[in-house]
Amino acid sequence: METLKNGIQILRDQFAQAAASVRDQAGLQDLRNLFLSRKKGHLTQLFELMKGLPPEQKPAAGQEINSLKQHIQSELDRLE
Repeated sequence: METLKNGIQILRDQFAQAAASVRDQAGLQDLRNLFLSRKKGHLTQLFELMKGLPPEQKPAAGQEINSLKQHIQSELDRLE
């Protein structure tokens, strides 16, 4: 679970850095794809990691990932 939490924090930091450098609509779309893409998005990969957790840890991990997802979506909407 700690590895997952560290991964979430790292992604939050990476998103903040990448969002600060967005200058146009194409950059915004690239950022959205990088983090939210269904096949290779960073959040999709976190959900895949969650599958390996014990059942009692999954709800907390899911909440953490969903919190990050909501943060990313709200920031993307703000940047748009």
